[in-house]
Amino acid sequence: MALSATVKNIAGAAIFASAFTLNSLPAYAEATNSDEEWEFMLAPLFLWGINIGGDATLDGNTADLNLDFQDNVLKNMDAFFTLHFEAKKGDLVLFAEYQHVNLDPSMSTSVGPIPVNADIDFKVEMAEFGAGYTLSDVDNVRWEVLGGLRWNSHDIDVTITSIGPFPGKVIGGDEWFQAFVGGRVFAPIANNWTFIGRSDIAYGGSDNAAFHLNLMADYRFNEWGSVFGGYRYMMFDYSDNSYAYNAAQHGPMLGIGFYW
Repeated sequence: MALSATVKNIAGAAIFASAFTLNSLPAYAEATNSDEEWEFMLAPLFLWGINIGGDATLDGNTADLNLDFQDNVLKNMDAFFTLHFEAKKGDLVLFAEYQHVNLDPSMSTSVGPIPVNADIDFKVEMAEFGAGYTLSDVDNVRWEVLGGLRWNSHDIDVTITSIGPFPGKVIGGDEWFQAFVGGRVFAPIANNWTFIGRSDIAYGGSDNAAFHLNLMADYRFNEWGSVFGGYRYMMFDYSDNSYAYNAAQHGPMLGIGFYW
């Protein structure tokens, strides 16, 4: 096996052990006050258990991505932080979100008879800022249009060590912006239960696009809190310089929201 092939495998399997990238929780809140008052919602530390299918390119090496949350991400997680906030007044809603995930997996392989070890430091960040406006609210079913800006950042540092002539370091990643537009719907499904659906498309150039779909159920257990769960799908098509990420991220979501 050539060293370039080793780096290729490391870049694919380790970088995108990033399968825990926690992207864009749909902003939501239920109206509890009058239209003249601001309502606020905070969802800290929500979880998206991502699986990834696709491919990625680091420093000219492209690798297939077929990663499972439990096997490839959870055991290699070093730190994560997520925060989603929104403010709603009447038909207008403003929302913001930040997500940070740091993974430090390691892997072992060989180049011929020589063992090769790789230590990886991979950081994923995302920030989203947007606004929504209610188009229709009939029979407790609310339809909103959404728009905003999303920032993504991937940063990876792969340190390769061996007893042979192959020590070295591969550093890569990129950051990019996307404008997004879409919609969401809130519909009651049972006592204290609400269906929440969101879909949007994002675009930042010919090699920078994404599609997002999220289907969730929210249980409002009292005036100040709710729990939510569901499933999210995001498709990324990004390429620039020596870094590319063309993959679908999908998996279950779970979290809690606080209202005031």
